[in-house]
Amino acid sequence: MAPLTLTIGFNPAPNTQALLDRSVQPAGVDLKIQTHFGEGFDNVGARHRAIIVGKIDGGELSISSFILARLRGVRLRALPVFLSRRFRHRCMYFPVGSPLRDPAELAGRKITVHRYNATTPVWLKGILQNEYGVKPETVEWLVAEPDIAEESLHPPPPEIRVRFIPPPCTRKHAIELLERGKIDAALEPYPALASNPSYAKSFLTTEES
Repeated sequence: MAPLTLTIGFNPAPNTQALLDRSVQPAGVDLKIQTHFGEGFDNVGARHRAIIVGKIDGGELSISSFILARLRGVRLRALPVFLSRRFRHRCMYFPVGSPLRDPAELAGRKITVHRYNATTPVWLKGILQNEYGVKPETVEWLVAEPDIAEESLHPPPPEIRVRFIPPPCTRKHAIELLERGKIDAALEPYPALASNPSYAKSFLTTEES
């Protein structure tokens, strides 16, 4: 019997390296792996779109994108495999030179997120509200990516202010706006900001998180 051919997508990481270097190969499966879907920050959102619309057979998908897709009737099945698990408190960033020092000061400010309904912003909006008293409706949300597929069928409540950043609408441009002080803070899950301390700092230290 010919092997089953499957194409999956995920981020290169230590816990996926065995699949990438072929030291682990599933029996009876010709497994093709795709890690590049877009440039820079925008790679992950493009991968999520590819999974949801069926361009590839499966892969690493955020839990919020999965839930919203299921609510729309997309036939997806989740496996209990978590490739990224961490405390999200350290994913709140402010530009160097900003007077802000505490997440509680973000009420009335402009915050960028890659997508309003993405997993990391969902967690952090809850943290901001429950731990720091910053309700979503007190913030102006600037998104850097379009919704995945038909996520716009589940828009935020009318009291929530959400708009795109000025063109080009990419996460890279959103971080550039943060660097220039045009945006007050970013809720960003990936460590690229932390690796560039010259223009952005996390609100919380590892110990505080």
